[in-house]
Amino acid sequence: MSITEAQISAFLASVFWPFVRISSLFLTMPLFYNKQISTKVKILLAVSITWIVFPSLNNPPVVGVFSAEALLILFQQIAVGVLMGFMLQFAFGSLAVAGELIGYSMKLGMAKMADPINGIQVPIVTTLYFTLGMLVVLALDIHLVMIELLIDSFNVFPVAIDGVTRNTAWEVIGWATRMYEIGVLMSLPIIGSILLLDISMGVVQRAAPQMHIFAIGFPITLIAGLVLIWLTLPVVFEVFIEEINEILLFIRDVVFIRG
Repeated sequence: MSITEAQISAFLASVFWPFVRISSLFLTMPLFYNKQISTKVKILLAVSITWIVFPSLNNPPVVGVFSAEALLILFQQIAVGVLMGFMLQFAFGSLAVAGELIGYSMKLGMAKMADPINGIQVPIVTTLYFTLGMLVVLALDIHLVMIELLIDSFNVFPVAIDGVTRNTAWEVIGWATRMYEIGVLMSLPIIGSILLLDISMGVVQRAAPQMHIFAIGFPITLIAGLVLIWLTLPVVFEVFIEEINEILLFIRDVVFIRG
């Protein structure tokens, strides 16, 4: 039995192009792109999933390694994977916006912690929301749903030169405004309550100037903020789960359906 060069090229193409798309998802999707997860683990996951799914995929085109067509195919595979992971980032972006606004309203703008996901300094409230958000994603198996959608994407966007269009990219970018809208919605009850508390303390200061309102104002605001965060957690993450559902429906019904 002899194996020709054409057969080897076809086999490598059928494995390499799906691997590029799957690994691109892991580079951008929350949880997997966490810097605390070793790169070796990410590569092993991408290789494992690729090895499972590639026999059921259509035969990809066999092109020259250094040809312009290969470069376009590579770009399309990266675009599909990055696009899906980037969409899920919007849900965590809403938590980041809410955490920033709540943290500054609680006078915790200077209290920052190292974010293990992004490797940057973020307000402590944002760290709390991010951690709980990751637990919600794991509890609801959102990461498995994303992998399933990625595998389904090979039926809509087979390995080829054409794929993600500019219209699709603009629709994804349009979700950025939705991200800020939901983030403000999450934080609005706490911000409004703390604003009313600040106004009431200002009235107390005017009525009793002898009180050192600046000495007692920060502890009261901090305690009130912590109580409000605890009371609003169910509502915040209910909105977070609804946003994830909207994103998954958007990926399935808009991104993966050609107009």
